[in-house]
Amino acid sequence: MHIVFASDTNYAEFVSVVIVSVLENTEGIVHFHLLANGIDDRTIEQLRHHIPLHRGELHTYDIQDIKHRLKINVPNTIAISSYARLFLGSILPLTLSKVLYLDCDVVVVNSIEKLWEMDMRDNYVAGVLDTLPNATSKVKVGLAPSDPYINAGVLLINLDLWRKD
Repeated sequence: MHIVFASDTNYAEFVSVVIVSVLENTEGIVHFHLLANGIDDRTIEQLRHHIPLHRGELHTYDIQDIKHRLKINVPNTIAISSYARLFLGSILPLTLSKVLYLDCDVVVVNSIEKLWEMDMRDNYVAGVLDTLPNATSKVKVGLAPSDPYINAGVLLINLDLWRKD
């Protein structure tokens, strides 16, 4: 299983909560991939300490250039690191064909193995419809009020298709 997070220094401590909750509810080895925006080595080592050697490992990717990759102005209300998921196809190794993206504020309370094992077929992303955005919020991001809106905090991503297109 390959799980991806994106974080900066402000949210790094919460990544440990997600890691521990995943390991407590998942069997087998888990490879965690951290898209790190300015997180220092000491903090990354502290995160690694939460993963027993026989249960998995933490891979880190420096994304301090994310603002330049975006080429747009990002409002201060949204952490720039959250946009890193858009570049997973070019950041992560080509050997990865599928990843589960989790926001740093996710706590796993049951096994996510069935989610991981889902057959993606020709789907780019599997997610859950978010019922919270109101019509005004949807229009602000270019959607029609009746358009579906997917919660981007938990996404199963077909990297093969993502990279292809």
